Amino acid sequence: MSHCYVSTSQAATAVIGSLVCSFTAEGSRDLILTKGNHLEVHTVNTSNGAQSVQLLLDATMYGKIVSIDKYRPANSSQDCVFVLTERKNFCMLKYDAANKALQTISAGNVKDRVGREIETGIYGVVDSQHHIITMLVYEGLLKVFPIDRSTGIIKEPFNVRIEEVRYLDLKYLYGQSRPTFAILYEDSRQNKHIKTYCIDMRERELVAGPLCQMYVEKSSCFMIPVPPLGSTSENSEGGLILVGMNLISFYSFSGSVISPPVSCAMPASIRFLSYGIVDRNGARYLLG
Repeated sequence: MSHCYVSTSQAATAVIGSLVCSFTAEGSRDLILTKGNHLEVHTVNTSNGAQSVQLLLDATMYGKIVSIDKYRPANSSQDCVFVLTERKNFCMLKYDAANKALQTISAGNVKDRVGREIETGIYGVVDSQHHIITMLVYEGLLKVFPIDRSTGIIKEPFNVRIEEVRYLDLKYLYGQSRPTFAILYEDSRQNKHIKTYCIDMRERELVAGPLCQMYVEKSSCFMIPVPPLGSTSENSEGGLILVGMNLISFYSFSGSVISPPVSCAMPASIRFLSYGIVDRNGARYLLG
């Protein structure tokens, strides 16, 4: 009788997602990385005036991680991390400093009996301002999960219909009285558009948001929500930055559009994949 033994000799090295938050302690600066089914927690240490990033925890999840985001409960000084896996399992995690381990606050599964899975991949995003999680799992359907403000426990979801099918990015907007998100999507002719929607939590339906921009730059790949910079600024109402390979556009909620070209010549093979906030008020961003 013959036997076959299969083992993974090397852990995943490709970074699928990243997140900066105060996860391990109040005021800490931590970097969360996801690699396959691994969730790594790195913390920034400062000694002798120099900063270094140290791996604090490497946790194995039951499934490939496809999306992460952060959430801070109302009575907490630390952030929790929301995790969504390829098999539609999700959980809300917090760091247990005493045991130096992850603790699950809430968990569940978003799989339905019927529905066509979205081609661009399932995705989950947290709106901390209005305490909800939105998940795109099936075509034409948006799953909305309210979050308990004090504990971070994820409550029972409800579904809302959405027309757009082939989405490229979804981001929640700042400074809105109701949960409002922007979606970058592609139509059947490969033209790209932006729409915004407000979620009516009482009626459990979507209503038109403050911005709708059809036929944006075809190389557009992701969006950056911009918070309001103050009443004296041109961006007093906040807005949205659309990032493409050849063009970066700013859309303000007052209706004006500024579309300057990228300031430096970029080779055709270069594509922006990520961004980071340089200033806390959203005045400057770093693209990668």
